[in-house]
Amino acid sequence: MNSSEFTKKIPLELLCMLLLEERDMYGYEMMLEMRKRSEGIIDVNLATLYFALKRLSENGCVTSYDVPGGRANERNRQYYHLEEPAKPYMAELRSTYDRAQHGVALFFQSHEGSERHL
Repeated sequence: MNSSEFTKKIPLELLCMLLLEERDMYGYEMMLEMRKRSEGIIDVNLATLYFALKRLSENGCVTSYDVPGGRANERNRQYYHLEEPAKPYMAELRSTYDRAQHGVALFFQSHEGSERHL
């Protein structure tokens, strides 16, 4: 499975909110941080990341603000900030992800047990 296929399976909105829980960030910075923390396994397409941030913004979970570039000709950066309404949504996504992960682990365990009988 290539990286983009794997990325479709992760709870991207949850990862975004977990990062923003630590501090405000801009999109490219979030993409790099995901890649770094996952040791390159999570390599999110920037457009996909911005789409997730847009959904979070539409749901009132994040807001954004512009910060002017520090040097001449440097573009403004749009930073994202986690809002209070995100807390219950984060808990829901985390619970759903944990349950799915647990279910997959149980499935693997039962499969490994059935392989011994072959």
